[in-house]
Amino acid sequence: MQSLTFRLQVVTPLFLSGADQQVVEPRPPSIRGALRFWFRAMMGGVVGGRWDEVRKLESLIWGDTKQASRVRIRVRGDIKIDHTERLNLKPGAHYLLYSPFLPKEKGSKEKQRPKFIAPGSKIDLSLTSEDGRVLDITVASLWLMVWLGALGMRSRRGAGILKFGEGASYQWRHDWDKEALCFESPFSQKDAVEKLGGGLQIIEEIFRLFAQEDGYQTGSPSDSPSFNLISRKYFILGVVRPKDKDSWEEWGDALDSCGTIYQAWRRNLPLKERTYLGLPLLGSKERRASPFWLRPIQLDDGRYNLLVELFQAKHTAQDPSVSKVVIKFLKKLGEELQVDWVNPYGLEA
Repeated sequence: MQSLTFRLQVVTPLFLSGADQQVVEPRPPSIRGALRFWFRAMMGGVVGGRWDEVRKLESLIWGDTKQASRVRIRVRGDIKIDHTERLNLKPGAHYLLYSPFLPKEKGSKEKQRPKFIAPGSKIDLSLTSEDGRVLDITVASLWLMVWLGALGMRSRRGAGILKFGEGASYQWRHDWDKEALCFESPFSQKDAVEKLGGGLQIIEEIFRLFAQEDGYQTGSPSDSPSFNLISRKYFILGVVRPKDKDSWEEWGDALDSCGTIYQAWRRNLPLKERTYLGLPLLGSKERRASPFWLRPIQLDDGRYNLLVELFQAKHTAQDPSVSKVVIKFLKKLGEELQVDWVNPYGLEA
């Protein structure tokens, strides 16, 4: 049995609950779900967007109805709880994180999510597996979750951001013949671009080798995928900063700047085009997570840049090209802020 523990630090308010939404806690099922999402995203790009093969490879790590997961997850840490009503956000940031501030029910003064795990809280995440190869893929999925993703409510709009604690490191247990991942926070926008690009390249190659060792063919998707995946052609990633300085002082300032631009742009979109940004909308019962992410990234000196991410999947047969709607926003963002692209494919269209 092989085990290791990563210390993660909460960067932005984390709204994470179980069945009782009034109780906030870091929950292994939520973390496992996020790890599976990022596993699917990377593996989907590696095996050419073939969903059936992604699910089979996923079951080798995370289990399914016929077999248990080969990874055990435990969580503990130094958690600080704060109250949502004390969050004093600027308008653009409040717009992006609005859901927790809604009343619990009509006429109620109680917030939908009255509490959150406060920035600065520490989460110790322990991973255990009998197979070093499985542990490697799990750590790679964790790297993706921490660098690109988040946890909990409004995680695609800047809440629930984590970073690796100081001194985090990992040596591959399997002989992949690849360099180790970098866990250190970037010190500038340029460094963030290099660390993200380098990490994605390493992880993509390890996922490719993992799939090939189990007899699966690999290659780039030849058509618009039906689910969110990371590939050169169907994933856009950029690092954002103000035009007049290197960074924002606070995570709320970063979200306010981008949120203000996003709100003004979205307000003028026809309702049909807004649906691609996520459902439900007013009057709609259909649900679909947004393929577009905005999230702060903390630099090593405590200041902030911001990541923009777009998964270009065709969610239905009717909207295979609607991601162009978000591409228009990314171009608008590049006019008002400084964006350095890790993967700019599709922006020229």
